[in-house]
Amino acid sequence: MDRSVSVVINTYNRATSLRSTLQSLKRLSYSTFEVIVVNGPSSDDTDRVLSEFAGTISVGRCDQVNLSVSRNIGLEMAAGEFVAFIDDDAIPYEYWLNDLVPHFDTSEVAGVGGFVFDHNGFDFQHCYRMMNRAGSGGVDIDREPDEYCYPGSPLTPYMLGTNALFRRDLALEFGGFDEEYEYYLEETDLCTRLLDAGYLLKQRSGGFVYHMRLASDRRNEHRVFVNWFSIIKNQVYYGIKNAIDGLGPEEIVAATRLRLLEIEDSLRARVETGEISPAEIDRFRRDSPVAIELGAEHAAEPRHLMAPAKAVGKPFLPHPHIGNASRPTLCLTLSHHDVQITPEMRQYAESLLQDGTIVHVLVRSASGENRVTYEDGIWIHHLQLLTQDDSAAGWNMRAEAEILRLRRLYKIDRVEALNSLR
Repeated sequence: MDRSVSVVINTYNRATSLRSTLQSLKRLSYSTFEVIVVNGPSSDDTDRVLSEFAGTISVGRCDQVNLSVSRNIGLEMAAGEFVAFIDDDAIPYEYWLNDLVPHFDTSEVAGVGGFVFDHNGFDFQHCYRMMNRAGSGGVDIDREPDEYCYPGSPLTPYMLGTNALFRRDLALEFGGFDEEYEYYLEETDLCTRLLDAGYLLKQRSGGFVYHMRLASDRRNEHRVFVNWFSIIKNQVYYGIKNAIDGLGPEEIVAATRLRLLEIEDSLRARVETGEISPAEIDRFRRDSPVAIELGAEHAAEPRHLMAPAKAVGKPFLPHPHIGNASRPTLCLTLSHHDVQITPEMRQYAESLLQDGTIVHVLVRSASGENRVTYEDGIWIHHLQLLTQDDSAAGWNMRAEAEILRLRRLYKIDRVEALNSLR
C-alpha cells in the first residue's frame, strides 16, 4: 500500500474551479490519500459545492482571508504521513502523487515539489526555482537544485504552494506556516526554515499540476497583480527574518526598493496594453512605502507560528478514486477541421475514462493559441498550426509534434488518429 497523503485545498470564493479540482482528484492513480478542504469566509456557492462531496472529503473552516492560517488548519486536520497542498484553481495530472511521494526516500527529506504548468497548459510557471534571501527575486536553473540544500544557503529551492508536499510531522514541529504571511512567500519561508535546520528539499520533474491562476482580490482577469501591499510587506518580512551574514534590515529594504522600480516599469507596460488602469500604478506607489515600513516593523516581532498541534481525533478518510498506477494512456487526434470535440467523440472518450484510461484529445485551436483544458476528466489540447498549411497534412504535422511533446512528459501507450465521429 502507498504511504498516506493528506491533500489540502485552501479555498476562498472559487466554487466553480474548486468543483473541478475536487472532481479531478478522484482520477488520481495513487492508492492512499485523503482530501481536506479549508474554506475561508466565502460568500459564493462554495458550501453547496462542498456538500456535493460530503462523505468523501473533510471540511475545515477559516474565518479570515489568510492563506497561512488556512494552511495551518489543514495541517492540524491532516492524518497522512505527508501533506500535499494544491490550489483551488489547479488540476493535478493523474500521476501527481505517484511521481513525488517516492522522493521522500530518507528521513532527511522534508519537502518535495513537482513542475507547475501555467494557465495555458503549455508553458511552465515553476520548474527548478529558488528564492534569494532578500525575497526580492527568484532564480531559475535547468537542473535539480540539490546543491543548494544546506543551512545558510543564499538561495532556497522552494516548492510553489500549488504543488508542495511536506512531511507532516516536520511541518508541525517547525510551527507550520508563519501566519504573518496572509499571502505570498509563506511556503518559501517554511522551506527556508527547514533548509536552515539541515533538512533536504527536492524539486523534481514530473508530478505535474496545471494552474489556471484565476482572478482574485489581488490579481485581475489578465493575471496581473493589482494589489501589491501583501507582496511588498511580506518580501521585507521574509528578508529580515531569514537574513544571512551581510544582509541587515537596511539591505533588505534597499533590495525591495530596487525590485519596486522593476515592478513599476512592468506596470507601465501593462497600462499601455490596457491590462490595468493608470489608477493601479497610483495605488502601487501609495501602498509601497507603507508596506515596507510594516514589513520591517513586524519582522522585529516574534513569528506567528502554530502552537504545538493537539490531536484532533480525525481518522484518515480514504478518498475514492478510479485510477491505478498501471492504467493506460491514450492520445486521440481528430480531423483537421475539428476545433472542438463532437458529442460522439466525447461519448467515446468518456467510455474510455470509465475503463480507467487517461485520455488526451488533440483538436485545432479556435483562438490560434496553444492551450490545454481539462473537461470532465478529458485532457483537451487546443493546437495552433505550425505553418500556414491548413490541409490534413498540415494538421498531421502539428499533431505529431504535440504527441512527441507529450511523450517527453508522460507515458503514452497508444495513439488513435480518428476522423470526426458524427
